[in-house]
Amino acid sequence: MKGRGILIAFIFLLLSSPFVVAQSQISELTFVVYRDGYVGVSLSVSTNDTYVFIPLFGEHWENLAVIGDNDVLTYETMDGGILVSTFNSSLVYISYYTSDLTYKSGPVWTFNVSTNVPFKVVLPEDAVIVELSEIPLNIEENTLLMSEGNHTISYILTNVYKNSNSQESSSYILYIVLLAALVASVVLVLMFRERRRKRGSYMETIDISQYVEKYNLKREEEEVIRYLIENGGVAKQSEIRKALKLPKTTMWRLSNRLERQGLVKIFKNERGENVLQLLLMENTK
Repeated sequence: MKGRGILIAFIFLLLSSPFVVAQSQISELTFVVYRDGYVGVSLSVSTNDTYVFIPLFGEHWENLAVIGDNDVLTYETMDGGILVSTFNSSLVYISYYTSDLTYKSGPVWTFNVSTNVPFKVVLPEDAVIVELSEIPLNIEENTLLMSEGNHTISYILTNVYKNSNSQESSSYILYIVLLAALVASVVLVLMFRERRRKRGSYMETIDISQYVEKYNLKREEEEVIRYLIENGGVAKQSEIRKALKLPKTTMWRLSNRLERQGLVKIFKNERGENVLQLLLMENTK
């Protein structure tokens, strides 16, 4: 009866104030993945509402606990989430377990979730990641900080065969090493694509023609500036010379002229090699 009363009151509030649910906001979200595939979900929701609907992850929720600022809160389970009576609590803390966020194919476990806020994933201590849908914002031991969106994390548990014979263990370890190498390759590809994307977006912010006209740049000097822009604003002098196929004396003369004009800065790296840093990047931020 109490749950039905909450539901009736909530419907009444919806009719009188259509924005009552929209004020809720997840402030913290963590998924703890266990070896058996179960996932412990904990989330905090900030709200100013008396009744608030909170969507939950997965379809089956075990050991569900809903706590307010000072006490346990009453709730009504609904399709896709729960309806909570907040009793004027500004923060609602929810924790539960579900097996709906992971699945297993052979030795590989996969965790999948879609959120509209950043979240943390804590994997088992012996988990080795073999595939990531996106590069994490941060990795600390077995904890990953992910951005909002739809994410997939595949992993293998290394202690599965600890009681098996040595031949099986060796084969399993080899399999893990190969998959780990594959993951490293995927991560490098993603990082390369992200770097190219950032370079491309930055190119759009600089109008090279205005500097060509202002400083009366020659074709070779313009090519040096363009090369620096396309490579993040910093490059070795020898690298630029080889890429543009310029003689050493020409490259030396171009570099010094660009430095005198205040367009680049020349310094030596730890190996004593000349490095050019584009000063346009500082002026256009």
